Formats: sequence, C-alpha cells, structure tokens
Amino acid sequence: MGRSADPLLLAGESGYDERVVLAEARRQQDEVALGVAAAAKQGLYFWSGDHAGAAAATAAALENLSGLEGTAASQLVYLIGALSMICAAPKDPATARFVRQSLASHRKWAAGSPENYAAAHALIEGAWARATGHYSKADRFLHDAIRFAEQYQLPARSARASTIRSTRSGAACCSSKARCSAS
Repeated sequence: MGRSADPLLLAGESGYDERVVLAEARRQQDEVALGVAAAAKQGLYFWSGDHAGAAAATAAALENLSGLEGTAASQLVYLIGALSMICAAPKDPATARFVRQSLASHRKWAAGSPENYAAAHALIEGAWARATGHYSKADRFLHDAIRFAEQYQLPARSARASTIRSTRSGAACCSSKARCSAS
C-alpha cells in the first residue's frame, strides 16, 4: 500500500488498487471494504506526516465506520482523527468538539480495557493540553501515555507521546507541511 507513483494512493504490488476495489465496494454496498479502505487512507496520511490530509480523511473514515464496528480499527480512527485535527487546526471549534468526543470514547474504552486504550486516552489528553497551552498538564498526561504504552507494549503510542513531549514552544505535533520522521 502506498507504493505506487502516488504515495497516498492505496495501490501497489499487492494487486490492491483503491480505484478499482472501492468502485466495486460502493456498487455492492460493502461497508467493511469501504471502512477498511477509509481507515487505511487516514492512516497513510497520518503516518506520512500530512496531518491536514489525515484530518480531512477522518470524515470519510467516520462515514464508513459502521463497517469496522467492534474492531480495533474503529477506535484507531478516533485516535488518529483527534491527533491530526489537533495538529492541523488546533483552534478550530470542530477540533475541540471532535477531541472531546474522542476523549469521552477513549475514557469509556480505557475503563473496560486499559491495556488497549489507556495509552491512547492519555496521548490525546496530553496532545490537547499541549495545543491549548496547558503545559504542566500535558507533561503529566504524556508521561502517563508513555508509561501505559511501555507497560502494555504499544511502541507507536510511546513514540508519539515522546515526540509530542519533546517538541519546543508547546507544539503538539510536527508541522503539517513537513514530514515528521519521529512520528
């Protein structure tokens, strides 16, 4: 995936090509295929450092979330969406609403399964606190995110929290115009 001439096109040597597969999935109303593709596209933007692209892709991922209900990918859509929106548009009221919704969901999920969601919840809390100028609170949450991520063996969450924690001047992420190699 992402190894075509266009790195943000879900196509490559695997034989999967979103232009073909998604047209057929829409025709068949295949919610699972549409949900997986939308979540993969959101992740591709996010992990390539294009936070504005990932934030925009979040809307499509949410529209197709019913195909992912009950899977870890559905919760990941909220995590990536929140982090991307915080990075791309921290002062946008839509970001604040989405972050609050994501935090409420992650808080509920973490209560039932801390090994899967406590690190993500603390990571969103820390990134949001950093973006809104609450630096002491951000450091506490990001420290918790790192601790939970290491305890539950979630290296990507630990790395993201460490990156946010080490940024200068309160930035919650890398610039959306630059690639973030430490992501």
